[in-house]
Amino acid sequence: MKILSVLALTASVVTAAPYVGLSIGFSTMKDNLKFSGHDGEGLGQDLIIHKFSHNKNSRLNTLAFGLLGGYSFKLNDKVSLLAEADFTLASKKKTLAKFDAHPNGDIMKDVEISTRRKHSFGFMPAASYNFTDKVSGLVGLRLNCTKHEVTGHITNNDSGDNELVKGSKHVMGVEPTVGLGFKVSDKMATRLTVGYNLGKKTTIVKQVVTNTPQLRENESSGQITIKPRGVNVRLAMTYSF
Repeated sequence: MKILSVLALTASVVTAAPYVGLSIGFSTMKDNLKFSGHDGEGLGQDLIIHKFSHNKNSRLNTLAFGLLGGYSFKLNDKVSLLAEADFTLASKKKTLAKFDAHPNGDIMKDVEISTRRKHSFGFMPAASYNFTDKVSGLVGLRLNCTKHEVTGHITNNDSGDNELVKGSKHVMGVEPTVGLGFKVSDKMATRLTVGYNLGKKTTIVKQVVTNTPQLRENESSGQITIKPRGVNVRLAMTYSF
């Protein structure tokens, strides 16, 4: 009975309020792209395999627009816990300069790679502390899933043909986040947050060479991976029910 009484008292103290909101922000993200593999020189018994590994950092700076919603669990007059989900659109494409996979390779010449960041889904558990009746601080950890796309144009030095390869994946990441909030009214509030995203290293394109004979002879092979890192700044307006 005593345990039930404590649980009932706790339930009566903790109040949950749903909220929704809109956000606008700025995102600056580095892909930390890596293009690695091997390229062949010569044919048959004279074939020489050259390994290569190139790191290319492209910074994608873009405006971001989002929708968010969640629940605020008020523990007391000072502390609240948040459970928040969001959808953010921040599409940006950047093309890297052309380069050779290996200076002595025959297959992969004039490689041009472009990267694009599209949209992301996020979920953030957080804690909020009221400094005053109007001003509050926030600390949270946003778990996100962001879609990245990589496109490669590769010119075959032997035939002059231009090969196109494209891949896209949702990249998982974690984003430690801090912020400040300002209460406009009993229902409306604004919030400024800053987060640093740590994306998982992910292979977007497993094989850039699409020519079957070259693959069969093992003349050339390459893959493209990314490891996103960057800062997200968001200004949100929320409405509590």
